[in-house]
Amino acid sequence: MTFNAEIKRDKRKQNGTYNVKRHLTLDRKVKRLSTSLFATSKDLTEDFKIKQSSPLRREADSLIRSYQERCAKL
Repeated sequence: MTFNAEIKRDKRKQNGTYNVKRHLTLDRKVKRLSTSLFATSKDLTEDFKIKQSSPLRREADSLIRSYQERCAKL
């Protein structure tokens, strides 16, 4: 199982933020789940990836790491 953080470019909220989704892949099947994290345009690159320098990147990486650890225990 692989985990990634993803932002959908067409899912902008009225306040100008984007929800950071968890992108789960298992056996070529994809599932996207919402998180409590929201990105602004300052946090994103032109490709809608989270910037390395953004504090949001650390939070998203921490969340992904926690899911990887949970799955490793199974």
